[in-house]
Amino acid sequence: MSSEILEEKIRKEFQSYKIISSTTKNIKDVLLLNKELEKNYFLVVPDIFFNNNFFLLDQINHKEKCEILLNDTCYYNCPNRKEHYEFNGLANKGLVNPCDFHCIYPEIKDQCFYELLETNNSHIKVEDLYNKYIPAGFTNFKIMGRDYSDAMILEFYIYYMVQPKYKDLVRNKII
Repeated sequence: MSSEILEEKIRKEFQSYKIISSTTKNIKDVLLLNKELEKNYFLVVPDIFFNNNFFLLDQINHKEKCEILLNDTCYYNCPNRKEHYEFNGLANKGLVNPCDFHCIYPEIKDQCFYELLETNNSHIKVEDLYNKYIPAGFTNFKIMGRDYSDAMILEFYIYYMVQPKYKDLVRNKII
């Protein structure tokens, strides 16, 4: 959640709802992130700036309250990331045409998931998820998929959730 007005209303009128601090807050300072983790949020989603930066990740308190984005396709440290998320929110409400947002890094959207794993610093590889993040104390992960094709979403889930020896079998059964 990044709207203070909406958050206040939900906290007041829907007290049983679990509120998540959104990645759209673009918190890139570990001290500010730790302050956010001290607040009354169910989860806090750090900016992808933290992904694969274990010097910063090791400084995070309450790792159990972090939800790490695994496969965000936004360019690492993109200056327009917040605007893109806000635009997606408006598009989901039918207020704008999703095709009207023009990212300054459009070549990223044209890459397949496996190319992005090699070129985008924010992507977390499956072996790092299990060999680095989980042993470091992170337990909540999120697979992005809001504005991707069904085929791309399928690849995300297969990559992160299916054992290598079963990937082709699962992919073929679904297709």
